[in-house]
Amino acid sequence: MKIKVLKTDLEAALQVAEIGIAGTGSDLSTHYLFLYRDDVLWIMSFDRRICAQFPLKCEVEGKDGDAFTIEGKRLNRWLGGVREEEITFENRGDGDIAISSQRSTIEIPSLDPSKFPVWEESLSKASPIATLASDRLASALTYAKNFISDKDSTRPEISQVEVIDGALWSTDKKAVSLISMGDLAESSMRIHGKDVPSVTKFLGLKETDDVEILEGERNVFLRRGDGATIGASRPIASFPKLTIDRDGDDAIYWVIKKEELTAAIQCLTAAADWESTRLRFGFNADSGEVVVAVKTLSGKDNVYPITCIEAEGTDDLPDGGFWLDYPYLQDVINHFKGDTLRFGINSRGKGGYVRFRHLIDSDDFLTVVVWRI
Repeated sequence: MKIKVLKTDLEAALQVAEIGIAGTGSDLSTHYLFLYRDDVLWIMSFDRRICAQFPLKCEVEGKDGDAFTIEGKRLNRWLGGVREEEITFENRGDGDIAISSQRSTIEIPSLDPSKFPVWEESLSKASPIATLASDRLASALTYAKNFISDKDSTRPEISQVEVIDGALWSTDKKAVSLISMGDLAESSMRIHGKDVPSVTKFLGLKETDDVEILEGERNVFLRRGDGATIGASRPIASFPKLTIDRDGDDAIYWVIKKEELTAAIQCLTAAADWESTRLRFGFNADSGEVVVAVKTLSGKDNVYPITCIEAEGTDDLPDGGFWLDYPYLQDVINHFKGDTLRFGINSRGKGGYVRFRHLIDSDDFLTVVVWRI
């Protein structure tokens, strides 16, 4: 088989295919598969977690079913030094693949392409569930990733995101993210936390394009209109059933400026133990300010007052306030637009939770963070 392709077209294909290339090893998981089938030349990859494919715009001399592999790292490095536009691949039948530009020709050995784990059958059996904008799905997955547990060996059920009743869920037990998306009403998509960055990278390549979600019993696939496709294995464990009050009123709330909260976190944590992620929140009724505090290295209280724009029910706060993990607050601040942040504060037993709610177009982002006294 012989392939002639423009460098720009090859680079566009590899942007997708490299998402499924393993970073280490010497087996097929580190190789691109070039497969000619039904008059289309596909570039594929599979790192045992993520599969990716792209139909390459090129000229092909060969017969249906012709295939070879090329180690991804070597092709990417060579391509980075090529300045000419036209590139040729040729499988001469001796086990090596010749890759040529006007000034350079290299030969890279192919592994057995018949051993490559293609997923065409799984993709053909997957059911189309929804079509939505890539940047919209990327926004939801990027935010949900902040709340996925990293304990995948002991708590696999919360080391993932899952769509349940039209909402994308994630949790690490200290906080919950619940993103209601009407287009996903028929979806049961489940993606492992380690695979979310690969999926969002794919979505970010063409943010304005729509992407189709296809789901099977063991896989989920995302496919663009140009044929670019990425797939991820569906984790076995089911996401736990959680009871979240989505629409109830908050017993206590206050509204503060994000800029002031960010400054408070920056200043207070400079004097605290680096391993500590907790800040104490309270309300000064005399000044009408939210007071944020931290224990310094010497055990003293260091406080930072924040101007309160609006508040209600603060007389019912626990004596001494409550403790929150500030990294969750930074996740909320960084993801959503706007100058202010509303804390919806609720008590439960010896602790409680704070609710943060944001709308991005029609998508409803609800974040619940547990607090302690």
